[in-house]
Amino acid sequence: MIVEKPVNSVTLLIQWNGPSVGQDPGATYAADVFSTVLRNPTSRWWKRLVDSGLAFGVDLNYYTLNHVGPISVFAQTTPDKLLALERAVYEEIRQFTDSAYFTDAQLAAARNQIAVGGAYEREESSGFAHTVGFWWAVADLDYYLGYRRNMQAVTRSALADYARRYLVGKPSVVGVLISPETRAALTLTPEALLPPGVVP
Repeated sequence: MIVEKPVNSVTLLIQWNGPSVGQDPGATYAADVFSTVLRNPTSRWWKRLVDSGLAFGVDLNYYTLNHVGPISVFAQTTPDKLLALERAVYEEIRQFTDSAYFTDAQLAAARNQIAVGGAYEREESSGFAHTVGFWWAVADLDYYLGYRRNMQAVTRSALADYARRYLVGKPSVVGVLISPETRAALTLTPEALLPPGVVP
């Protein structure tokens, strides 16, 4: 899918079906830690895609839902780097099944970051009410009350298992936000955006 919009930069979006909190709650804890680790500027993901100059910024996140939460990669770059960025994203994803892709220090930092974020969200009663309401609707209160404890138990092997089950080699949808003029200049086609190994 290619959406034409009058923008100067190019936005890349890739999505997968992620875990259901009702059917695979363990994977949802791993998903949150996984995304937090990748956002760390010390991560291999960040260094390969952002520090290298391929992207202005990149994020991989999971949105917890009961009926299959989406996993999304969102990145912005210049038109000339779009295809190289997409290929690099898939190359990095193929390495996610290696538990050595993450370090113990990065895992510990991610756990702490999530714990601190959870403490801040409970400081305001209005925000806390929305948080409790969301988790009550999506999962249940036991899931929310046990969230920090279960998140702290996530290991590097659990991160690799999450990637293996929901990301690496799994069907994905690719979208690009690009101006009509830039698309024409690049002669960009939907086939050019197919993931590696997919035959049109």
